[in-house]
Amino acid sequence: MIVALFCSLIMLTCKAPHKKEILKLATGEAKGTNHFENVIEVKQFGDSVRLEVEKRGDTLIKHFIDLKGLSNDNFDDSYNSVCTYRQITNDFSVSPTASITNGGFKFYFDRQKVLDYCDSIINQLTGEFDLQVTKPRYLGLRAYVMQQNQKETEASYDAEVLTNFRTKIVDPKSSIEPKSLLIEFYKTEFSGGQNFYVITQTNDTVQVFHNMDYIN
Repeated sequence: MIVALFCSLIMLTCKAPHKKEILKLATGEAKGTNHFENVIEVKQFGDSVRLEVEKRGDTLIKHFIDLKGLSNDNFDDSYNSVCTYRQITNDFSVSPTASITNGGFKFYFDRQKVLDYCDSIINQLTGEFDLQVTKPRYLGLRAYVMQQNQKETEASYDAEVLTNFRTKIVDPKSSIEPKSLLIEFYKTEFSGGQNFYVITQTNDTVQVFHNMDYIN
């Protein structure tokens, strides 16, 4: 039972859930003394898992604590997710020569700037690893942004564009332009990546997509 619960929490952490998703799994009020300092939020998941969110400057550390410890299955499933954030204001001055669509939002960007970025990286590659691994990636990104209308999204390429370039964000259904893009960078003991959110004009946080850079 506890393994299944931890699997659910791991998936939620990797996808950086909206707070309501965490609350759906929480089954009771958190009790007892916190395990960490500077805790700003605590949630309890039955008698198996406790979540303590610790704030250190601009960093949030989400501690998922296996309350059963070794007594349940001889394995402590506790883990931590270290999260930092970057908020990028919606840029209406962007030259909208290309776009990507993800999570119900359209992100316009300057295609030539991305192509120049790819070329600058490719032209500096010399080592065997870079030529075999890094070069194909940026050739792939170059081809991706050259497409007029992507029928399928590619999370790693979308993440590269949204992390490194300013975009104009539009909700195609309503034509409303959100306030900003929020990027959460996370690292656990076994994975790392980013979660992308849009902050709406009413200050709602809407999850767009998740990109995993690696998993151990």
